[in-house]
Formats: sequence, structure tokens, C-alpha cells
Amino acid sequence: MVAADGKGTYPVSQVSHASANSPKPLEKGQIARITTGAPLPPNADAVIMVEDTLVMTETADGEEETVNILSSIPAGENVREIGSDVEKGHVILHKGDEITFAGGEVGILASVGLATVKVYAKPVVGVLSTGNELVRHEEERELQLGEVRDSNRPSLMAALKAWGYHTIDLGIASDT
Repeated sequence: MVAADGKGTYPVSQVSHASANSPKPLEKGQIARITTGAPLPPNADAVIMVEDTLVMTETADGEEETVNILSSIPAGENVREIGSDVEKGHVILHKGDEITFAGGEVGILASVGLATVKVYAKPVVGVLSTGNELVRHEEERELQLGEVRDSNRPSLMAALKAWGYHTIDLGIASDT
């Protein structure tokens, strides 16, 4: 829509879908139906959410013909300029950033057209406890005076696993 037109009932001149298309210019006193991600027609300077509209009449095939705009909005409302998500030359990931399955890094790489990037695998971590006083935590026996159950190794291995690292249990090494 043209924000300056304000509230009122307007004819729907076109539908702009999220696809490669070239919408025709929007004239004053007209509105266009814009699907999410679709290009704005030339001369349109704002997008009003469907929740702030009321369909007044429909075409024979059920499309909006005239729509009542229920509230005024400023120019630029709900409009994202092309390329505004990532500016050219902007670093999207830095050396050392982790690429996870849940963090969105793969999505941001794909959004700028990158199908492959150089990465390093997480290291495999070997965990070793040392000390003549240590007894494996799973041994089912009474401890003797001077013995301690090895709790650090299983704790460290659990923390590393939670952070996504593969671990190797290297057991307990004596001090001698």
C-alpha cells in the first residue's frame, strides 16, 4: 500500500507472491496483496498486516477484490529492504565459530549461497585420572583408609559429552 493513503476501502489491483516476478506499479488509491517474502510493487512503501484489514468484497474465485484498511501505518512499516538481512562484505561467521545443528549457522551460510565451508572437526578428548589413591567409581567395595573414588573422570566425560565432544576413557594411571 501507499502509507499516505491511510485508512479506507481500496481495490486490490494485484497479488505479489514470494517468487521471481515483477509486480506492476501501484497507483495511488490501490493496494496489492503481498505474501510473506514477496517483492513490493513499485510505489508501495508499507505493508499492513492482514489482521488490520477487513475483506469487503471477493472475486468469483474467492480472492480479495476490495479491502478495508483499519489502521494507518507509516511508510516503511513491515518492509525489509533487499539485502538488509546481511550486508555485502559483512562477516557472517568468524574463524573459530562453532557450526551446530541447532544454532542457525547452516541457515545463514545457505542464505548467502554457500554450500560448503572449510571446518575442523571437534577433537576427540581422552580423559585420564592419575593417582595411587584412586578407585574406579563403579567398583562395589568398601574403600580402605587413604582411597578415594575417582569422580573427576566420569564428571569430565559427562560434561564433554554434553558439549558434543567424543571422549575416550583412558582409565586411571598410577603415580609410579
